[in-house]
Amino acid sequence: MFSAGALDAVSVCTPPSDHLATARVAFKRHVSVLCEKPAALSLHQAELIYDSLRASAGVFQMATKFRHVPEIQEARRLIREGEIGQPLRLQIEFAGVADMSSRWNSDPSRSGGGVIIDNGSHALDLGVYLLGAIDRVTASRIQTSVNLAVEDAATIDLAFASGAAGEITVSWSHAPVAPFYLNVAGISGSIAIGWKASFFQRQGGEPVQIGNGYSKDGAHKAMMAHFRDLVHGNAGDWITRQEVLANAAAIDAAYHSLRSGQPVSVEEVHRAAVAA
Repeated sequence: MFSAGALDAVSVCTPPSDHLATARVAFKRHVSVLCEKPAALSLHQAELIYDSLRASAGVFQMATKFRHVPEIQEARRLIREGEIGQPLRLQIEFAGVADMSSRWNSDPSRSGGGVIIDNGSHALDLGVYLLGAIDRVTASRIQTSVNLAVEDAATIDLAFASGAAGEITVSWSHAPVAPFYLNVAGISGSIAIGWKASFFQRQGGEPVQIGNGYSKDGAHKAMMAHFRDLVHGNAGDWITRQEVLANAAAIDAAYHSLRSGQPVSVEEVHRAAVAA
């Protein structure tokens, strides 16, 4: 495809094990890349993607569809404008029943891990998008009857640099337990983002509906339109290099924690990668 003619951009939807190699081929030809999450198998590989971008006229963006969901964008605005006061707690649940036994997602050599690197990459990015830098993560595997080479259900506890706390639940083995996949509680209000309806509520007030419900097609169309405009120089990045690397570092930290059973500093993971 690359040698067949001139390209402006490519959307890389391969398993994560191929993201780095494909991006490098594109950047050598000055072709822009929209890359599915996660950016790569590890923080080290994500950094190598940006190293190869330096000599290219192309641009790179990680496909974070939830940043293009109107309700999520409204939640970010409400938080930044102080409408719920100081954020205290974030809860995210990305769960569903999916048979991954014969899919690349359960082959760690191709996926880099299980549901944490798959669904968790979206959840960790939303944490940063809404509440800022993540300081520490503590990951725990949820025991299920599914027998895979990777984790199929897990929780990730977050400690944000701001002092807020967070809890992420990701699973391929059970349906969501609530209609809201994201909740943010603040000192003076709360936000609940759901698949069918979302609400903002000031303390002591009535819930106010925001948005019209989640649309996967709508989120992808908005992201693709933004990427097109970015490639043509008519829009800015929706996710920065720092945020992409922070996402990869948080995923690495989650797997370190899963193996050790201890909280892991995201900054220490960054420092270790630089030292290596």
